[in-house]
Amino acid sequence: MKRTNKIISLLLSLIMVFSVFGIVPFSVSAAEENIVATSVTEGDYEYYINYQGEVKIERYTGTSSEVIIPSTLGGHKVTKIGSYGIFSNHKEITKVVIPNTVTTIGYRAFEGCTGLRNVTIPNSVTIIDSGAFSGCIGLASIALPDSLTEIGSSAFYGCTGLKSITIPGAVTKIGESAFFGCIGMKSVDIGKGVTSIEGRAFSGCTALTSAIIPDSVTKLGSSVFSDCTRLQKVTLGNKVRSVGDYAFSSCKRLSEINIPATVTELGSSAFSGCESLTSITIPDLVTGINDSTFYNCSALTDVKIGKAVTLIGRNAFYGCKGLESITIGSSVTSIDEKAFYSCSGLKSAKIPDSVTSVGSEAFYNCTELTRVTIPDSVTSIGYRAFGFKDYKDDRKVSGFTICGYADSEAQWYAEENGFNFVLIDSIAATLSGSITSYVDDSDITVKLTGVDNNFTAEVKGKSDYSIADVPAGEYTLTVSKANHVTREYTVTVDNDEVTQDVKLNPKGDVNGDGETDIMDCSVAQRYIRELTTLDAYQIACGDVSGTGDGELDIQDVSRILRHIRELAMLY
Repeated sequence: MKRTNKIISLLLSLIMVFSVFGIVPFSVSAAEENIVATSVTEGDYEYYINYQGEVKIERYTGTSSEVIIPSTLGGHKVTKIGSYGIFSNHKEITKVVIPNTVTTIGYRAFEGCTGLRNVTIPNSVTIIDSGAFSGCIGLASIALPDSLTEIGSSAFYGCTGLKSITIPGAVTKIGESAFFGCIGMKSVDIGKGVTSIEGRAFSGCTALTSAIIPDSVTKLGSSVFSDCTRLQKVTLGNKVRSVGDYAFSSCKRLSEINIPATVTELGSSAFSGCESLTSITIPDLVTGINDSTFYNCSALTDVKIGKAVTLIGRNAFYGCKGLESITIGSSVTSIDEKAFYSCSGLKSAKIPDSVTSVGSEAFYNCTELTRVTIPDSVTSIGYRAFGFKDYKDDRKVSGFTICGYADSEAQWYAEENGFNFVLIDSIAATLSGSITSYVDDSDITVKLTGVDNNFTAEVKGKSDYSIADVPAGEYTLTVSKANHVTREYTVTVDNDEVTQDVKLNPKGDVNGDGETDIMDCSVAQRYIRELTTLDAYQIACGDVSGTGDGELDIQDVSRILRHIRELAMLY
């Protein structure tokens, strides 16, 4: 008993020291046993028997390459493989068989067992604790049992030989850094019971090419897939609410990811350095685009900003040189410092009336942006917010034009910096564009209606359109044609030439390929089953049942099928 007391005293002292200096690399699970009754040594094992008469192995002293852990010691059932590396750094061990009496594999139990190739984990284990197999570089595969409910932090940290992993359905949380640095891992199957994937869980898994996040997951932690340099496609489940800071940072090959409508937060630098990402839709529940969220996404060409966004943060789109135009949502009040810095391909930017401040260098070094309209709502414009000359004393940038109202901050800023200034009231533009439609070559009607003035114009033709002498302002462009679904666009006139190309789909053409066929039924059915999302125009194209309910439902699918079978034609 004296020996036991000495061991307990020593452990308590160590824990106190580690707590003070903060050097414990892994967290200890609440499943750790705090009270033991007896310390016993038998064969190669030192163990404790708790007050329930169950064995917790605390030390292995053997030298065998193949370890078969007994199910009983001293006549008592072995239920826990203890903590603090009872097998750690036993480089000679190549195989471990764990008995079906064990429920917990403890904290750092097999840490640094670099020779370990094969582990049998029975269907009794519910917890693999923090760091349990960290540094087991020889482990190429491991079958996790269906009984497992928790994978602790750093459980498989640095298991560089691990090629794939299947997370059982009973697991609810994948701990922080659980598979950090598993550079050989090519695939991961995440169980449908997981609700939270903690920070850095798969960070540095450089062989991983795709990941499917199930609908059960609501949270992706910080840096969860950061530095997964071969990751190309990610499918997020439709219940994800939070994408953490740096979640996909430096995923240089990531070209395809959906952000579900449930997401309310995109963390800082969440997609920074995703050089292959071409398009992104920010959901309507997101209220802010945080600092550096899309920093240096150089291939990004298409960005849709949700209706609730009020802030575009510092460096949010810094270096997105593929971005040619940006429409900033009507809820945005602030565009922060360097938000669009060095977006060298940016040719147009629509700043809505909701914006009150534009930060320093917000659009600086956007070398293709030569004209911008600044509304009267803007009362603060930061140093070098616009322009593309690296000037010091000479602050004039020839050729750059600001459109604005008389006696506004925009006018003062233009004059202060030597920019051209044009009063919005004096602008009269030509609005033109091409029209794509199908079925036949009947006339197309284009109608332009002012939102903030009384201007209205209408033209008809079979392809391209042009409307001259349009005053500056915001308009609704309505395009219609027989047998097609009418479409509306919001158009802002703020310079001499404005282009808006349009496309009309025939009735029933849900997928927008110009034909009404079985593929449209398939897309509609997936939408009805909540397996995919559609925009308002796609829904309008599919709403053909004649009920006028504005919904896409099974009656509409039936009507499209009748059209395909030529039983009741839509056109």
